[in-house]
Amino acid sequence: MNKSKMIRLLNETCGIDLSDEDEFYIEGIQIKLNESRDLQRVMSSTTALEKMKVKFDRAVDDLLLDFLGTKLELYIKLTEPKINMFFKSKWFEKYRRKIAFA
Repeated sequence: MNKSKMIRLLNETCGIDLSDEDEFYIEGIQIKLNESRDLQRVMSSTTALEKMKVKFDRAVDDLLLDFLGTKLELYIKLTEPKINMFFKSKWFEKYRRKIAFA
């Protein structure tokens, strides 16, 4: 399996070693974000950008909490402050563009 661009970017930029298995779980988060009608509603409204970012970050954090019982090591990696801020920022911009052009 080829690692996604985001996984490669996290591994290279943040110095972590996310595996193919980690990538599977991270892609699951992205799928759940894309399916969230509540998040879509906020992101496609006239809500201020900062409020959109807060809502998005909370949605990601809620999904990361699901890893506590099953993927603790991945949870620890993705909640390290520098890594967490980096990948949420990248995902937010990608998600925002996707919603804006939908």
